[in-house]
Amino acid sequence: MAGTPVYVAPAVAAVRELWDRSGARAEPAIKPQLSGFADAIRAAAAAGEDAADVLVRNWLTAPRWRSDQGSPDAELSSAGALSSPQAQLIAARDHGFTSWSDVGGTCDPIFELAVDAVIGGRIEELGRRLDDSPDLVRRRSAYGHRATLLHYTAANGVEIRRQVVPGNAAQIAARLLDAGADPDAALHAYGGTFDTLSMLRSSAHPRDAGVAAELERVLGHSERACDAYGGRPPTSHERQAGRPWDESYHDGPAPWDIEAPQPAVVRLAGAGAFAGAVLDAGCGTGENALHIASLGLEVLGVDVARTAVSMAQEKAAARGLTAAFATADALHLNRLGRTFDTVLDCALFHTFDRDERREYVASLATVTVRGGRLYVLCFSDAGRADTLGPHPVSEEELRAPFAAGSDWSVCAVSAESLQTRFSPHGVPAWLAAMQRI
Repeated sequence: MAGTPVYVAPAVAAVRELWDRSGARAEPAIKPQLSGFADAIRAAAAAGEDAADVLVRNWLTAPRWRSDQGSPDAELSSAGALSSPQAQLIAARDHGFTSWSDVGGTCDPIFELAVDAVIGGRIEELGRRLDDSPDLVRRRSAYGHRATLLHYTAANGVEIRRQVVPGNAAQIAARLLDAGADPDAALHAYGGTFDTLSMLRSSAHPRDAGVAAELERVLGHSERACDAYGGRPPTSHERQAGRPWDESYHDGPAPWDIEAPQPAVVRLAGAGAFAGAVLDAGCGTGENALHIASLGLEVLGVDVARTAVSMAQEKAAARGLTAAFATADALHLNRLGRTFDTVLDCALFHTFDRDERREYVASLATVTVRGGRLYVLCFSDAGRADTLGPHPVSEEELRAPFAAGSDWSVCAVSAESLQTRFSPHGVPAWLAAMQRI
């Protein structure tokens, strides 16, 4: 739609002008691109330009970046004092990277053109690009935030220069959703992961542009966001229980929530089993993930139950831990848009039926680096009938989906105990270690 008005806040306009002046767009490789932008930021800071002040306040001196008094970030007294490493750090963070050393990769030119169509309100151009490349709606930015096209409609969490709002933002979002955009896809920003609706609700730009309410209706009433199962089919457990997982957390602690990390997980952590970036699949209210995070590791906990995720986030904030939590479907972990070195499954595997387990194991492979480790703690059938937990599995059933051709190798399976609220002495369990191959 040619001529669609686009709202650009003054601070954003200043950064857009600086970006254009830097010539960074001409570089498809991200590190040279952001290096040029960093040089422009430093020059702008020395000249006292507004754009430098905006970037410094957002990415260097904001409270979330000043974790301690000895931090190099805290030494900056004014934008004019920018050093080259500080300018590079600003350029990196503005594009979703945690540090300059994390910067890398190459921009997807087709995706970048589609982003420009989204934020420019050019819905006809966007439609042509989606028709030419149907997978475009599922692609992600090569920048550190890993945004989808839909995320850009929220004007939040992406590079500042693109936090602009076309007057037809709701129509743009509807077009993307019709093409198959995932409203639950996670964007990495501000130390956490967020879907588009969450980013919209915390964004000032759509409100200032007068389109927030209409855009929220489109996102909030998309087919995925409406029903009790988040637009996904219920799992075998949910069909048997007759209710979604989330309802398990509505009336006090769930039967499996012992309000502490599982002893087996604590022992694994003490033995150094968790390394690098860690994913806790089916994290519940977060106790295992929070214990691992307390050891200084980067952890993301995901669960399909939004209530559990909210409780985990509240615990992390109360304890001052940096673990991140997000709502996600374990059968479609590829939607996280990132990979992990270690994955933990505590009491999730056994809730799936045979077919779901194969799908789940394939999903795990999409987010685990080659050579990475997976630890599974699940109910076993090795005990008296009156001591077993729900959905117990045999060792053969545990090993089956990890057999040849699954991208996994089973390293070890041993007898363990899984603590619950319904059994004071623990429930027979398996503890298995797998390696991604």
